[in-house]
Amino acid sequence: MKYCNQTYRFRYNDTYLFFGNGVLREKLGEYVKNHRKALLITSKSAAKVSGALDTVVEALKRENIEYLIYDGVKANPYTSMADEAGRIAVENKVDLVIAIGGGSVIDTAKFASIIATTGFKAVEILTNPSLSSNVTRLPLIAVNLTHGTGSEIDRYAVLTIDGTIEKRGV
Repeated sequence: MKYCNQTYRFRYNDTYLFFGNGVLREKLGEYVKNHRKALLITSKSAAKVSGALDTVVEALKRENIEYLIYDGVKANPYTSMADEAGRIAVENKVDLVIAIGGGSVIDTAKFASIIATTGFKAVEILTNPSLSSNVTRLPLIAVNLTHGTGSEIDRYAVLTIDGTIEKRGV
C-alpha cells in the first residue's frame, strides 16, 4: 500500500486543521511549546490503542510540559464528565486542554475548557447557551481519531444532561 507523504493545513475561522501522515508528530510541538501543563482528555482505550496518546505525550515531554490524563469519557457523554474534567483542570492549574478521540471526547473537552475558566457547570451552559458566548476558555487542541462529526473543527458541542436522556448542544 502506498502512503501519501504530504501534510495539509486548512483554516476555518480561528481553527487550524492539519492532516496527513505523521502530521501529529511533526506539528504538535510548535502548538504546545508556550504552555506549562496540559490536561489530556480521552476515552478508556481509543487514544492508547491508536498510538495517538503516546505521540502526544512524547511531544509534551520534548517541550517539558507537565500533563495529566482524564480518561473518563464515554460515548454520548454526560454533563458530569465535562464537570469532572473541568474540575481537574482547575485543581491542577492546567493552561491547555488536548482532546484525543472522537466527537464525544472533543465535545467533553470543549465544555471542560470553558468550565475551567468560568466556574460554570455544564448543565448551566446547556440550559443557558448565552453563558458560552464571549467567555474565556483554555486553549484546546483536538486530535481526532474518528471521522464524521466534524467536532475537531466546529464550535458546537453536545452533552447528555445527567439523570435524563436529554441531549443538548450549544
